[in-house]
Amino acid sequence: MVSGIGVVCVLIAWIMYMRRRDLYDDWMQETATVTEIIDSATHGTLRTRLTFPLPSGQTVTCELPVSGYAVGQRLPIVYDPGNPSNARIAEATPPHTSELFLGLYGAAVAVYGSTMSFLTM
Repeated sequence: MVSGIGVVCVLIAWIMYMRRRDLYDDWMQETATVTEIIDSATHGTLRTRLTFPLPSGQTVTCELPVSGYAVGQRLPIVYDPGNPSNARIAEATPPHTSELFLGLYGAAVAVYGSTMSFLTM
């Protein structure tokens, strides 16, 4: 039973990796500046307005549902070159960290469960 849980964790980690591995491959990186913190009382959330330059010289403004930043702060972002207002803050952790953690955890649980099953035979 325990080894089955481990195998399920490994499979979920693999599926997560396969779905996310190419997600941002074609996106461009840039440094954005926080220009405004928007308090959306109707939604109960804070939104951050960012601006960043494109290689063409055009400036793009976008809003992200994130908080914890200060006006004037510079952030690394990635954006879709086909739709530059579709931007995300670049991950602070290396890509696929959550998948790696879940996969290693699942493998350890599977090995433990298999070992315990073998020893109790």
